[in-house]
Amino acid sequence: MHEPIVPADALYNVAMAVGTSLDLKKTICTALQTIVRAFDCTTGMVMFAGWESDRLVGLRTECVVPAEADAFPSCRQAVKHAESLLRGQTKRSLALLSPQQTQLPKSVTAYFFPLPQYGVLILGKQTVPLTPEQISAFDPILHKLEQAIDHALRFQKIQQELTDLQLQQQATTAMVDDFLTAVSHELRTPLTLIMGFIETLLDGRPGPLTDTQRRFLQNSYHSSAQMLDLVDNLLMVIHFRQGRVKLNKYPLHPGHLLEELTAQIMGLAETKRVSLTIDSKWEVDRMCVGDRRWLEKVVLQLADNAIKFTPANQPVRIESYFQNEQWVFRVTDSGSGIPESELPLIFDRFYRGRNAKSEQTHGVGVGLCMCKNIIEAHGGNIGIKNNPEGGVTAWFTLPVGKNV
Repeated sequence: MHEPIVPADALYNVAMAVGTSLDLKKTICTALQTIVRAFDCTTGMVMFAGWESDRLVGLRTECVVPAEADAFPSCRQAVKHAESLLRGQTKRSLALLSPQQTQLPKSVTAYFFPLPQYGVLILGKQTVPLTPEQISAFDPILHKLEQAIDHALRFQKIQQELTDLQLQQQATTAMVDDFLTAVSHELRTPLTLIMGFIETLLDGRPGPLTDTQRRFLQNSYHSSAQMLDLVDNLLMVIHFRQGRVKLNKYPLHPGHLLEELTAQIMGLAETKRVSLTIDSKWEVDRMCVGDRRWLEKVVLQLADNAIKFTPANQPVRIESYFQNEQWVFRVTDSGSGIPESELPLIFDRFYRGRNAKSEQTHGVGVGLCMCKNIIEAHGGNIGIKNNPEGGVTAWFTLPVGKNV
């Protein structure tokens, strides 16, 4: 025969048991197993109440220990007794009920302990009945169990609310994507036509142009090209999100790629009057597998960002080299840097930092998001960091193999 458990020990064991999980089912079953074991019971059940107009109208089984005990005749009789005992009770009257007990067949004594907010705890015990000391110990134990159930239900509710919010966000994002896709396609067609007409005029086919007319048309063409590039980037970001972009990967030489873009990058630097240094060191037998068209977009976007945020006559440095079986590309500017609080958001779609807004740079915040999508689709990494000496370094790395 087991020695009677000291009530304080039972309370401690239940407190330890319910403090290990916020899952409702696991919390209740763990606590019930601990109670059954601590008081040397045959079976245990926790039943939740069904409420109607604040009155208990039925009970449902939440947990049974041991699991197969649900089929025992004594358990079924205990459930019937509990339903007849508690039906019609309110939460307030349930809280005032004392523990009840009744004798069942095969020398089983059933004990009923009300859980005022939730239902009832039922214990079945053979041989030695519970002592008055043990029964009196259940007040703090039931309170601890109710606290655990309350915490688990609150956590369950929060989880459900978060799930609902995520579903709402996904639905909203899908609607935004559909809207932006439709708008982008509607903009792309007239922009393409406008640029085609302007090209025809600049070619002089309808007739000669004055210098002023040519300058106006060139400015219009440049602005239309910027708008079309923005539309294309926006569509690309949406298509990447939807998994609709297929990369055309093949071996390419990073040194050659940067060399072919140098003139374009130099043109951007000259327009902004910044000092540009390009340091490209590459081994002839090393190649990178990727989609050249998309990788060119990343290089140009990072270079353009650095030049855009660098004051006139200040340096911008571009580095491209092979290290640790990777292509490392780095662009360092001489701008004012990025607030540390904004760094985690810098690659988010449509995010524009305070610096971009204060300096009135054009764009809608899809450039860096586009770069991140492209680099990660190639199996690489991308990031931005503030430099101790000032300015920002944007970088990416891509895996490199041998040209065989």
